[in-house]
Amino acid sequence: FCFTHRDIRNIENIVMEITQKYLDELTYKIIGCAIEVHKEMGPGMLEKVYEKCFLIELELQGLSYKRQKRIVSDYKGHEIDTHLRYDVLVEDLILTELKSKETVPKVDYTILKTYMLCLVCQKEF
Repeated sequence: FCFTHRDIRNIENIVMEITQKYLDELTYKIIGCAIEVHKEMGPGMLEKVYEKCFLIELELQGLSYKRQKRIVSDYKGHEIDTHLRYDVLVEDLILTELKSKETVPKVDYTILKTYMLCLVCQKEF
């Protein structure tokens, strides 16, 4: 086979569209799981209870996950234990941080960004 630069660019665009479509569909399923838990359990429960229910919903949707894994970082080639743990990583792609609050303070968004940065560095995506 012989591919031109245009062919390669078209293939890359198709792969990117499929990937974006998959991520959009996955995000939709994850949000649906969270909404289902909220509908069933209502407000006022501890985060751990919501997490257990959320994991059940993910399983019912056929989604794989990792939960409460330690986050490590890299500092100049040295592995650093951050003493942080994320809540749920779905399909090794989407990080979810479960909150049982009426409003989410800015600091929680900052923590989530830190988790994501550490995971990207750790996985070298």
